[in-house]
Amino acid sequence: MKKTAVLINVARGGVVDESALVIALRDRAIAGAAMDVYAIEPLPADSELLTLDNLVVTPHLAAMAADNFAPTVSRMFANIAHVSRGEPVPAKDLVV
Repeated sequence: MKKTAVLINVARGGVVDESALVIALRDRAIAGAAMDVYAIEPLPADSELLTLDNLVVTPHLAAMAADNFAPTVSRMFANIAHVSRGEPVPAKDLVV
């Protein structure tokens, strides 16, 4: 890739070798990158990717399709309620 290239990955987390990407971005071998999918999702808070100033990361939002938006939001609020009561977050298939 040219040094002016910007890598964009919105396909699958495993498509990009994240360790190699960190090195390429840190060394400025490419200009930048943008991603919303990662090898581990959600992206861990201690990920080296988050230390880079030439990488844009966003959360993977495939769950926001019209047919599953309402169930996703309901599950999110139910999980917030569980945590606020000091309860564990139930497995996904157990939340209504």
